[in-house]
Amino acid sequence: MAKILGADAVGMSTAIEATAAKHCGFEVCGINVITNLACGISKNPLSSEEVAQTAERIAPLFKSLITEAVKEF
Repeated sequence: MAKILGADAVGMSTAIEATAAKHCGFEVCGINVITNLACGISKNPLSSEEVAQTAERIAPLFKSLITEAVKEF
């Protein structure tokens, strides 16, 4: 359904967290890391190990991105 609506990616919790933050009066900026393909997209079975490996590999770049973004704010 998300693809039909034009989505390129779907996060597991960001929308709920952003909605709650806006409800509390916060300004919201969401930045996510996609760690694996969803069920049915990849030929490989889903794996929490794959998620952990991807997160570990991307962590330094993500930290740099967040650090620079905060400096700009």
